[in-house]
Amino acid sequence: MNGALPPAVEPLESSESAPEANEQVLIYQSMLGAWPIEADRMKQYVTKALREGKTHTSWIDVNEDYEQRVLPLSILYTRPRTS
Repeated sequence: MNGALPPAVEPLESSESAPEANEQVLIYQSMLGAWPIEADRMKQYVTKALREGKTHTSWIDVNEDYEQRVLPLSILYTRPRTS
């Protein structure tokens, strides 16, 4: 093994990647702090946090493309919604 991380755990470092490093930390910390959390609730929280952060999207200038690239990570480890 050459010490490289498997693709699933490599940090996203491209300038075009979503989410950026600070947003990744926010998402992981939020998932751990709210565990167990349902996917719908986590998506709502991440969308709100991204827009309030005003780095790539905001309430006034919504960047839906960026948000849609971030949201899959935000629900990666959440539990499915139960009725």
